[in-house]
Amino acid sequence: MHKLTLGILVICSGLISCKKEGCTDFDASNYDSKANTDNGNRIVEGCTDTNAVNFLSKATNENGTCHYEAGVVLWYNAKTSKSMQSIGIDELTYVVNGIDFGKFPTTTFWPNNPGCSLSNTISASLELGSEKSGIGKIDYYFKGNFQGTQDISLNANECTSLDIGR
Repeated sequence: MHKLTLGILVICSGLISCKKEGCTDFDASNYDSKANTDNGNRIVEGCTDTNAVNFLSKATNENGTCHYEAGVVLWYNAKTSKSMQSIGIDELTYVVNGIDFGKFPTTTFWPNNPGCSLSNTISASLELGSEKSGIGKIDYYFKGNFQGTQDISLNANECTSLDIGR
């Protein structure tokens, strides 16, 4: 009987000693393929800023890769629309930070600030890179000819609305 009890103890202690703690998360930089029990100490590199477009919810260590975007909407009211048409400007091309927004007829206008969620507006999302704010440069063209430029302040995860008639 003592031999049987001793044998059971040896087998049980052998099974217990096979327990290997470590990180069992495949995505973690400290993943341990030999671990069979997770120790809760995973290290996942990535962007930990919830305001960034590339936020990684699993990330435990910020690695400096966060990128940000800002929205911009350009608009003008009926008075600006009529003013542009009276001098023969029937459409404008908008370029912001080198990105062509496209051509828009000056007969299109908004009685009030359309905001950033309204469709059929002159709008785009702009890359801010690793910065949380910046200055956007808006260039206006009529039939390929430069008409003017304007700066606009941009902030990450915000949409800035600009009345170009002011």
